[in-house]
Amino acid sequence: MIRVPSQLLEKPYNQRSIRLNECTVVESCTHEVASEGSMFLAEHMFIFVLEGRFILQASNQQILIDRNEGAIIKKMHVVEYQKIGYLREKPYESIMFFLQDNYLKDFIRISGIKQKQKIEHEVAIKISVDDKLLGFIESIKPYFNESSFDQPGLLKLKIMELLYNLSVSNTALFPHLLELSTPVEQNIVEIMENNFKSPLKLEDFAYLSGRSLSSFKRDFLKIYGIPPARWIAKKKLDYARNLLRSTDMAVGGVCNEAGFMSLAHFSRLFKQHFGISPSQAKVDLHSQQI
Repeated sequence: MIRVPSQLLEKPYNQRSIRLNECTVVESCTHEVASEGSMFLAEHMFIFVLEGRFILQASNQQILIDRNEGAIIKKMHVVEYQKIGYLREKPYESIMFFLQDNYLKDFIRISGIKQKQKIEHEVAIKISVDDKLLGFIESIKPYFNESSFDQPGLLKLKIMELLYNLSVSNTALFPHLLELSTPVEQNIVEIMENNFKSPLKLEDFAYLSGRSLSSFKRDFLKIYGIPPARWIAKKKLDYARNLLRSTDMAVGGVCNEAGFMSLAHFSRLFKQHFGISPSQAKVDLHSQQI
């Protein structure tokens, strides 16, 4: 699982990007027929598919985004995805816009948009793409070819153009945007059980639960009786042990599946907790209880 947008700009992904303090625009293109994975959205994401199909799964929601279609996906969610290209001559291609809260708030304030009705708390909402929006996408593509983009004022104007185009063709979108920065208090147990494998900081878990960090820690302690960092580590280790016992996964695969970023770190924690290394646990799973 990757944390986006930051990890998209690092190895092994190295996606071409244009950056502004409040916004990152990433061009994602793969030459494979299909690829899949999962990502944790640290910022709100607009995605436009130029070729192929993007299949998104988040919570109980699935969205299919075909060529010349788009969607907005809320930040602080883990999503599973598939990128499908239909022809090797025309591989999957998309452009992703990552927007911070402050930028959206500034646009909503400047545009004078008012919330008229509440909508469902969806993770993602599909976007209608008209000729103006397609024209905007084509107009921004050449900037990815510049070796260094140092015109933040121009990028800010282009993103403002994007948001205005969206406001014209997607009238239901902006009540959704107005809710993006207003977390609703959620069940901590559900949040933790669904996301303990994700590369989240405690501040992220607090946000997902709709609480301040101090309130999250306090409520967590009432429920579980131990601090959240200790619970997460134990939960991941127990999950890894169960995978070693019940599957044919290699130790490296178990490490990744359980949400550990480093095999060495995983092995060290596993041995400290269970008194046996993951490799030994794999070999001895039929004869030794750990």
